Amino acid sequence: MRPMPMAAVGTALALCAGAALAQGTGGTAIFVLGSDPSGLNRNLSTSTPDGLVACKVYEGLVDVTPEGDIVPRLAESWEISEDGTTYTFHLRDATFHDGTPFTSADVKYTYEEISGKFSSVFSGAAKAIESIDTPSPHEVVLHLSKPYGPLLRTLNCTQGAAILPKHLYEGTDPATNPVTTSEPVGTGPFMFDEWRRGQYVKLAKNPDYWEEGLPYLDAVIGQVLPQSSSRTQALMAGEVDYVNFTLLPSNDYMMLEGNPAYTMIPSPVPAIDVMLANTRNPDLADPKVRQAMMMAIDRSQLLATAFNGIGAAATMPFTNRMGWAADADTDFDALYPYDPEKANALLDEAGRPRGADGTRFALSVKYFSTESDSQLEATALKAMLQQVGIELVLEPGERVSVIPAVFTSFDYDLALVAYNSGGDPAIGLTRIWSSATEGRNFGNPTGYSSPEVDALFEEGQTATDRAVRGEAYAAAQRILARDLPVLTLHERIAQSGVSSKLRGLEEEYYLPSFRSAHFAD
Repeated sequence: MRPMPMAAVGTALALCAGAALAQGTGGTAIFVLGSDPSGLNRNLSTSTPDGLVACKVYEGLVDVTPEGDIVPRLAESWEISEDGTTYTFHLRDATFHDGTPFTSADVKYTYEEISGKFSSVFSGAAKAIESIDTPSPHEVVLHLSKPYGPLLRTLNCTQGAAILPKHLYEGTDPATNPVTTSEPVGTGPFMFDEWRRGQYVKLAKNPDYWEEGLPYLDAVIGQVLPQSSSRTQALMAGEVDYVNFTLLPSNDYMMLEGNPAYTMIPSPVPAIDVMLANTRNPDLADPKVRQAMMMAIDRSQLLATAFNGIGAAATMPFTNRMGWAADADTDFDALYPYDPEKANALLDEAGRPRGADGTRFALSVKYFSTESDSQLEATALKAMLQQVGIELVLEPGERVSVIPAVFTSFDYDLALVAYNSGGDPAIGLTRIWSSATEGRNFGNPTGYSSPEVDALFEEGQTATDRAVRGEAYAAAQRILARDLPVLTLHERIAQSGVSSKLRGLEEEYYLPSFRSAHFAD
């Protein structure tokens, strides 16, 4: 068995860690958590620690492969009407971890009462779903008011559509229900076993999982490693088996790439690093100020210093890696070339002169203290903005404090956040700017509201022709590039780090269930 020297995990945990059994079955795989989860319900949160645990316990009707294909999970099959407004799902025989049968009533309850009300990622689908019928326990029918292009892609755990047990949630506050906070009950390949806060979350094999023979592992453990530098060290020391791409510092890629002891798995979906600007703040209310800030930021230098040259400097609000939804006419290099002199002139024009000490105004910037990339990014931005008289006050914090400050109470000036696209703008990107997502975790926290942009987002998600969808998103980006409530700074080309002994994760989406994970013989 693999030794576990880290005191935080403890002797009892060490005894169950990692050894593979015959035929690649059995054993315990250890994955990294950057912090304790804030809860264990993915439908209430887009926080990575929550999802890394919850999407092993819960499942959606479907899943998505790294290639973007939709595959069955709790739905065995489905039919779509010719006009794209009726989806009929045929459900498989499955049970929740407490032995209660999974039925169509759980799907209806989840979508109507939890995902539809609380998930920023599911909000587009929720708006499109007009009604839900349950003609039998094993059949559920979604009626849409109009077509919604990425509907199937949305109906998985990662996108806030994990099916929850109605019998344990109905009549309760989902946010405080123990099933959310500490005792999750799903249908997934692993079931909750133990949570020692600040140390680890342990999940045991579900012996009654609906797919015979799976999962292969006896257990999986999420080990809390708050310091980003310690995660790569733990992987290289054989103390953990998997570091998700959201938690692996890009500066450490070179230590792992080319080493046969590790496998690097590219993220299956594009992601972006952004700086959110709270437009409720008088210092940030004028678009000219935000445009000046964009010209004061050397995005190429930021790429080299903060992100170790990995990825690309952003050239548009969305991402170039999603070509069909990119706008060829929006180019930050042309609109906002690095030019401190022009940035200074624009700030003067906006009526924000320098004071006697050379400072125009001060802004705080919040970011996650556990992310080394964010620390480097914040430090570089402070130096760049200081050149134009904007004093940046760095405010690193734990996710548990930063997320509510930014997305619930809006108690911030600037915030550094990474957004995963989910493979479609309607799922992962429009939530950054959409008026409809304000107040939801990782929804629009900037106070920006544009009826024109909202209408274009609506067209982009409801059109059935991808070319038409792409035109709508391109038009929206031209407006967003002008208004700049969000400064998109970096395109991530991220990778997860995996021990080469652990196989099967390359077949999964970005919050892997570990259902097919196994140790090599």
